[in-house]
Parts: sequence; C-alpha cells; structure tokens
Amino acid sequence: MDRADREQFLYAREFFSRLPQHTRILWNDGPRLSALDAELDEHGLGALEPGKGRNVWYCAGYMLSSGRSSVVGLHDCDILTYERGCWRA
Repeated sequence: MDRADREQFLYAREFFSRLPQHTRILWNDGPRLSALDAELDEHGLGALEPGKGRNVWYCAGYMLSSGRSSVVGLHDCDILTYERGCWRA
C-alpha cells in the first residue's frame, strides 16, 4: 500500500484477512517500511521515489527474503483504461 494512513492499512488488512491463502500487505508509509527505507537510503540502497516501481521493488525484496513465496500477484487497477473482464492468465 502506498500513500495510505493507518486507518486505510487496518481496513485493507481486515478486508484481505478473509482470503484463504496466506497474505501480506506491505504498507510503504507505515513505521516498519519507513524505517527500513531510511536505513537502506543511508547505504545508498534506497528504493525509487514513491510509486509503482518502489512498490514492486519492496514486494520483490520481501518475497525473496521471506523464502515463503513461489508466486507474487501484482494487480494494477488505477489506470483509466482498466477493464476488470480483460484479465488473462
């Protein structure tokens, strides 16, 4: 989640808790990722500016470091031409 406050994060966590699979929500503006971002930046490893690239960077880093994932789903639906029925596997 990007540019979300605590209330929005808690809502998303509750919303996605109903899914049967194990899920993780990366809250870019939350205290944990903000601290990690600052630490990485100190070493010249900071992510890109806020946005999709940074979100994917953190997601890939989490997935690789956790060792628990074999699949990552990225769903970009904020574009003007998004059509729900056009998704293909």
